[in-house]
Parts: sequence; structure tokens; C-alpha cells
Amino acid sequence: MNFEKELQDIFDGILKIEDLPDEALAKWNEWKEEEKMIEEKVQEWMNEKAKKKEEAKNKRRDTDFEIAYDRLSRAGYNGKHGNFEVPFELKQNAMKLYEQVKRAEKSEWSEEDWLACAGISKAQTQRNFIRKVNEIITDYGWNPPPTN
Repeated sequence: MNFEKELQDIFDGILKIEDLPDEALAKWNEWKEEEKMIEEKVQEWMNEKAKKKEEAKNKRRDTDFEIAYDRLSRAGYNGKHGNFEVPFELKQNAMKLYEQVKRAEKSEWSEEDWLACAGISKAQTQRNFIRKVNEIITDYGWNPPPTN
């Protein structure tokens, strides 16, 4: 930003920049530099805040992903209300999504390979896995861990 141009626009028709005392011009430039520094700090803070929010979101999704895997292993209800087995194909389709994510985490695939194969991001694949496991559990139930 050109401080002299901004100053000229403000005082246009009222006062010429040359007529301003050197002290006033120095104060103006000092104030503008300070304003610029504050804006940079605010932008830095906003970027940091957005990064922390994204990291928390990713951590929460990773946790949900692992919980969904555990629930998938317990899917299908066997108890006093009946036996509801999950069809093999449904479990297999969900496990394909799980394996895709695990391969990506082990860095077996590059980002380009990931997008070429899956066509969607790792995060979206995790969401799809969680959604599919939730559908399976809703339809077929699950056996919670035994309480001791």
C-alpha cells in the first residue's frame, strides 16, 4: 500500500502533502506501519486458529474411524431377540474402504495414486466407511463388548 497516495487521497483539496510538517508525516507513516503489522498478526492468528480447528476435526474423524472398525467387527446381533448375521458382501465392501485408508496412512500410495484409484480424498473415504458401518449396525445390530 502506498501511504503517500492514501494520505493524498484523504487530504485532496484540503491540504497538500508538502505542506504537512515532517513530524506529522512521520507519525502518519508510523501509524500505517503499525496498522499493517496488526493486520498481519490478525491474519496469522486466523490461519493458526483454522489450522487447529482442522487438526481437531481430523483427529475426531480418525477416532470415529477406529471406533467404526471396532463396531464392524462386532456387527450382527446374536442374542435373546434373534440372530441377525451381516451378509459377507456388506462387510467386505466396508473393509475395502478401511483397507484403502490404511494403505494411505502407511504411505503405500502417493496422493496422485490415491485420487486415481479412489477418486476421492482420504477424509471422504473415512466418512464413507463410518457411514457404511453405521448403516450396517442400524440394519443388523451389534454385540457390545461384555461388561465385567
